[in-house]
Amino acid sequence: MKVYSKIAVAVVTLGLVVGVSNEVYADSQPSSGEVSLDKPAKNLLKATQKVGGGTWKHWMTGDMNYSEYYHSTRQHSTTVKNSTGRSVSSGWVAKGKWAKASCKASLSGNKAYWNTK
Repeated sequence: MKVYSKIAVAVVTLGLVVGVSNEVYADSQPSSGEVSLDKPAKNLLKATQKVGGGTWKHWMTGDMNYSEYYHSTRQHSTTVKNSTGRSVSSGWVAKGKWAKASCKASLSGNKAYWNTK
């Protein structure tokens, strides 16, 4: 009888640990990211990525940097920057809406960012 009790306790304990672990990993999406827009050969067309549970589009055309981020269940934002110190943010946007930002590009140091909260 004691052996069965110890096995039952071990199984219940293992089940709780596994249950908690699955719950932690279920919401372990990153909450921010960035990319350099300085490689025009890669960014002439819109690059689209699935990141942080949402969809991120970023690109550089001519003399402009662009970034757009969409998330259906969290507030989110996007920002673009250049090396002159110019930074433009969409501000926090409600879930289910596109966050959009653009700014004039510089010769180098152009970046795009996304965030969720």
